[in-house]
This record gives sequence, structure tokens and C-alpha cells, in this order.
Amino acid sequence: MLNHNPEMDLILQKAYEFADKLNHRYVTTEHLTLSLVNYNNFKIMLEAYGCDYNNLQKYLKKYLEGQEIVSKVPTEPQRTHGLERVMNRAFTQTLFSGRAHIDTTDVFLSLLNESKSFSTFVATKAGVEKDKFSEYINHEYI
Repeated sequence: MLNHNPEMDLILQKAYEFADKLNHRYVTTEHLTLSLVNYNNFKIMLEAYGCDYNNLQKYLKKYLEGQEIVSKVPTEPQRTHGLERVMNRAFTQTLFSGRAHIDTTDVFLSLLNESKSFSTFVATKAGVEKDKFSEYINHEYI
């Protein structure tokens, strides 16, 4: 059984806020990625890894601002299947690793597994390679 992680609650809340602010009907993997990269502790980790953080953030914002997933009905944005898949994969990898709670790195590594995601494309463009990032996390942060 996994313990509750308030850090991840805050990051998910921010993803919902980004979607709501843009009047988006759905919370996507891109909203979550933007929320992650805006989280200071994660930003520091990305920069230490060598990620071009500024471009990553800039391209995510530009992409989301240009999306036509606007809700005309004032309702809370709903998670997409892609976002559910990312969170389920992060949950599973946390369980299999024997750790007590889902961490930002679990979610980000799960995001990088979404091959048809703009988040994965822009992260790769910013210098983040899934295998190298995973190795970096395992050697630097565990």
C-alpha cells in the first residue's frame, strides 16, 4: 500500500489549475508536465541533469495556450485517458520498486513512456532521454 504524498497532490492541483485557467475541458499530460517543471524542486533536478528547462517550459506553455480543448460549459476539467495511464504506470512502478509513495520522478518517467505525447517530444527536444534520466535519478537521488 502506498502512502499519501502531498507534493504530488499539489502538482496535480496545479495541473488542474492550468487547465481551468485556459478554459480547457480536459487535464492532459501536457498540463501535468508543465506543473511538474514549474515545481521548484523538480526544476532544480532537471537543470542539474542538464535539461534546457527554459525551452521545455516555453514550448509547453505555447502548446497549451494554442489548444482548442475549451469547455463552453463551466465544469471542472476532467483527466484524459493519457493522464490516467501516466498516473497508473507511476503507481505501478512505485509499487514494484518497493517505495512508500509516488514521487515526481516516477510521474515524469511515466510521462516519458507516452510515445505519442507532446510532453515526451518537447522533453526529448530539451535534452531529456528516458534511459539516461532514469539512470541519473537512480545514481543521484536514491
